[in-house]
Amino acid sequence: MIYLGDAWPDKYRGALLMNNIHGQRLNVDRLEPEGSEYVGTHAPDNTGRLFNGSDLTGWSGSQSLWRVEDGEIIGRSDGLRRNEWLVSDLAAEDVRLSLEVKLVDNAGNSGVQFRSEATDDSVRGYQADIGAGWWGKLCEEHGRKLLWDESGERHLRPGEWNRYEIEARGSRIRTFLNGNLCVDLDDPDGNAIRLRTSQSG
Repeated sequence: MIYLGDAWPDKYRGALLMNNIHGQRLNVDRLEPEGSEYVGTHAPDNTGRLFNGSDLTGWSGSQSLWRVEDGEIIGRSDGLRRNEWLVSDLAAEDVRLSLEVKLVDNAGNSGVQFRSEATDDSVRGYQADIGAGWWGKLCEEHGRKLLWDESGERHLRPGEWNRYEIEARGSRIRTFLNGNLCVDLDDPDGNAIRLRTSQSG
């Protein structure tokens, strides 16, 4: 379907909308005129809105723990008394997040919060876990605790960058570590609020 009307938001004007039944999503392509025809190109995703690659604009967290180096978000501490959070201003209900993560010496514990809400000193919601014995598990921070106990550690490349993917569509939550399925959970009682990231001590 090509949308050219005035009833939808401007971002869909001149867009090619295609139903991806295998990925269970709607693909949005931009149409650019080329001679007497149009050429479709993939519309940009939200990557630049989530992280601009140069600083922590759009994020809240302790500057003593979080910084950007060489286009990477770095969280570092000598040990924490309590969990600390780097919180994005970007809101999302259904989300597909792909990131590369490296946990130095596979030491400590961390995670990626999503569909979560921040309070003054904490975050509540889903956490895709990162850390020895925790890779690939799913928790609900300050909620129902451990939701998926099976470890994805066998898919880990220790000391290297690991690709973590999180998909949350409706009540279905799936995570992948280096392309391998870790969590596949239908959770109709889940929290569907905001996308967040975290580091815990």
